[in-house]
Amino acid sequence: MKRKGMVAFVVVFTMLLMASMPIMAAGAENCCEIGGVPFPTLQAAVDAVETEATIVLTADFAQTESVKITGGKVITLDLAGHTITGTDTTTKNFGLIDNVKSTLTVMDSGDDGAITLTATTDNDWNRYSAVLSNTQGTLTVKSGTIRHLGGTDMAYGIDSLTNGTIGDATLLVEGGTIDSVYRGIRQFANSTTCTNKLTITGGKISGNNKAVWLHSSNKYANKGVLEIRDDAVVGDVYVWADTGADGSELTLTAEAECVTQMINGLPQNYMILQADGVYGIVETAKITLSDTAVSLSKMTGPAVLVLASYQNDVLVDIEMIPVTGDISQTISETGLTLEGADWAAAFLWEDILTMKPVCREMAISLS
Repeated sequence: MKRKGMVAFVVVFTMLLMASMPIMAAGAENCCEIGGVPFPTLQAAVDAVETEATIVLTADFAQTESVKITGGKVITLDLAGHTITGTDTTTKNFGLIDNVKSTLTVMDSGDDGAITLTATTDNDWNRYSAVLSNTQGTLTVKSGTIRHLGGTDMAYGIDSLTNGTIGDATLLVEGGTIDSVYRGIRQFANSTTCTNKLTITGGKISGNNKAVWLHSSNKYANKGVLEIRDDAVVGDVYVWADTGADGSELTLTAEAECVTQMINGLPQNYMILQADGVYGIVETAKITLSDTAVSLSKMTGPAVLVLASYQNDVLVDIEMIPVTGDISQTISETGLTLEGADWAAAFLWEDILTMKPVCREMAISLS
């Protein structure tokens, strides 16, 4: 009797122990691990992180739910040669991996590691769909492939958003491949108090409709910093701000050899210029031709002072001012409002056959 009682106790205890363990569906496999401890889902691994950890993929798997990283956690996601195949079935804003006010680094210690996403519902321009979404967080991509395969209009490989006044958004791309059927990266600068910063020092960024979009929405002077340099290979870069914006707080430093094309979508009084192989944003301004640049000394009119402004050595504007008195004084006090020019020159037109150069001044310098 004692033996039978003991057996019954062991059976009941075992059943209770099994009931307390997490139940996995038949055929389910672990997809990732932290320090050798396996997890059945990526979200389960993220939730298990208290402050900081590296999550290593151990298998290819499909993902339909958004993986949320919150609470200021610091996570490194190592693809380790595996692929996450994502499907966006929603009709709302969606990030397959959504980094919110936390720190995420994506890398691939293996070969051909990737995260892909396909949307099943086209919601036109009413919502975004992104492989990686970075909301007021810090995101670094070191290696691996991030690719949006389409299915809805606003499809991004990475969408980095400031979204309000709580914190900055920082995105650093050091390597890897980021691609989308729409735009590879959207840098959504939509805050006047917090800065959205994107730095690209390596990797390949591409998109069927622009590789990088610095997007400053609404009429406000939102803060954004875009830097492209070193070994980066970037397609078309689109810098855009609402035409009604009351000024601009956008900063651009992009090495021309790293970019296929720079597209200006800024308000009329701002322009993108290249100097010494570097693109920058400048505000068109009023240039005053200085006394030191005047080669004529105390000449008097009558004559016509011709002020000409140029962009890429092409005349874009000309202004003619009759001069009857001290020509050098007239030149030093005359300003020319530049509308898309990078340098200006002044000429003295005494008669139809002579136009003497007076001075030439650089309107804007990026050095």
